[in-house]
Amino acid sequence: MASWLQQQGVKAVSWQPRFEDDEQTLELSFKRPAGYAVALVDFSSAEIELEQQFSGYLALANDLHKGRDAGLLWKWLIDITAIACLLFAITGFYLLFKNALEKVSWQRVSRDRRHDGDIGLPDIAALNTYVGRITLKRISISLVSAALFAFSPLQATEAEITLQIPEIETAQYYRPYVAVWVENAEQQSVKLIALWRKEPDWLKDIRRFWRKIGRSEPELVDAMTGATRTPGKHRLTWDGKDDQGNALAAGSYTLYVEASREQGGRSLQKIDFKLDGTPYQLTAAAAEELGELLFIIK
Repeated sequence: MASWLQQQGVKAVSWQPRFEDDEQTLELSFKRPAGYAVALVDFSSAEIELEQQFSGYLALANDLHKGRDAGLLWKWLIDITAIACLLFAITGFYLLFKNALEKVSWQRVSRDRRHDGDIGLPDIAALNTYVGRITLKRISISLVSAALFAFSPLQATEAEITLQIPEIETAQYYRPYVAVWVENAEQQSVKLIALWRKEPDWLKDIRRFWRKIGRSEPELVDAMTGATRTPGKHRLTWDGKDDQGNALAAGSYTLYVEASREQGGRSLQKIDFKLDGTPYQLTAAAAEELGELLFIIK
């Protein structure tokens, strides 16, 4: 099965199977830099669901820089490059100190010539260096100013999310695991708003969240983890920024709320919305593990 999927264009460095006996499904996870692929084989319906994600070239550069899911050969290349950079740094410091000693000798000759009323070549060289440094500083200041102006963040949007955990009468009740996040038009996660959980082993039961965020961003998951909540209404706020703290650009997005409960069910709610500066409110119908969802953009 894995070989056939790779022949269909699924590119990955490694893959790992996971079989769920209760649901009769086989999950094949393919890892690669800046992305992943997940094939979900449902034996009861004889269907295969394939999902692939590529997080962009910036994420690709970041993963290659860290050697994440890039293979053993790439890790060797990183180590060799690090050793080479260390050697270049050592030789650079050697040349720096050597040139500094030579500069002291030129300055002594320059002072002697000025004392005799003669401006020699060392003075001209020093003047050129001084002018060049001033010009370089002015150019640097201009570039920094232009960069700050070009990449200034957009005005953030204020949003309020009200979700409900219904009261369920059962002999043994466990609080549900709940994840709230936003995806862009390309179905890529841009902001994890909330994550309520207890044991990390059960995060995989929040299936869409796990495929989109949980499996690939463990540091973000740990940073956003909160305690599970009791039944009732719970309010969340969102400032319209992504996980990096940057204001999201105008466009189409989707709010997802997913809940999974031990010895219970699983529910997924979603609301499609647009960021265009217009205030409005949207709702999503109640589900088995979630009550009515209210989303207000101010």
